[in-house]
Amino acid sequence: MRAVPLLALAACLDQTPYQGPVLDILTGTDGAGPIAVDGQALYTMTAASCGNDDCTGVRIAKCAKTGCDRAVALFTDASDDHLWQGSIALDDTHVYWNRGGIRRVAKSGGAAELIDGSTDACGLAVDAEALFYTTGCTQGPVDRPRFSVVRVPKSGGAAVELASSQGELSRQIAVDSRYAYWLSGGSLTRRRKDAMEPAESVGDQHAKTDGGWEGALAVRGGVAYWSGANGIFRTPVDGELAKAPSERLSSDTGVGVLAPDERDLYWLVNSTSDGEPPATCTVCRAPLGGGDAETVHEGDYMQGLAVDASFVFWSEGDTVSAMRK
Repeated sequence: MRAVPLLALAACLDQTPYQGPVLDILTGTDGAGPIAVDGQALYTMTAASCGNDDCTGVRIAKCAKTGCDRAVALFTDASDDHLWQGSIALDDTHVYWNRGGIRRVAKSGGAAELIDGSTDACGLAVDAEALFYTTGCTQGPVDRPRFSVVRVPKSGGAAVELASSQGELSRQIAVDSRYAYWLSGGSLTRRRKDAMEPAESVGDQHAKTDGGWEGALAVRGGVAYWSGANGIFRTPVDGELAKAPSERLSSDTGVGVLAPDERDLYWLVNSTSDGEPPATCTVCRAPLGGGDAETVHEGDYMQGLAVDASFVFWSEGDTVSAMRK
């Protein structure tokens, strides 16, 4: 396996920003948060309304990726008062999110469906048949043990607990064709989605983080990309390569989102080591196999990040923007 060049370990925050035109895709949203994209549209999770420095409720909306004057609302709940901002995920036909329960709505619109009543869900991931989520994002009463990993049919039904009592469990979860992946106590962990085998750590753990629930995670092409208190790492997860050592791609910490495409890994630095928002949030990228990190954009109050074949998208304040790769 190719060694990562030393320059790749420099923090992206120390690099000169990439000078490319920034396109405003959607403006005037109320507290733009997590975003997702498919072949045609951009999907957003925002507050239902904002005023006097306070945002309330939740709205799921879509907009053409080329831009729109006003997003089409797919779901709005002005009474939602959950402090956890939530997560958003897509499959071919539906948008999924978690705020006071896990719901979905058809991309074409219609009535929203409640899939699972968990009020403690954090990260979401979907495959062809099921939805996967982690728990541990609220401090009040919950209906499932904190720091669990759960699978539930996408159309609703009995939930299956893939793991419980995972200690300092990261909010995020990812899936590939066979496994669900999560970060527990700073270690990359996985279990078969059918729960037929016990959970296992993947790769060597010399690169594991200092623990804590913060951590971003994505899986693409037989490789898991994950972050924690010691930086961003890549770990092979396919076959015998799953026994190979993890490699550090960047020393950046406070990473909120990881988004790989066919060539590069993009990430969003949106918190400091103590979990507080930094003065400047940054979108960064580096080659998947290791190489020099590059700053794509610097901004404030950035929460969402997504990529497609041609553009990288991010949410910042009340705006969703994009830049050609």
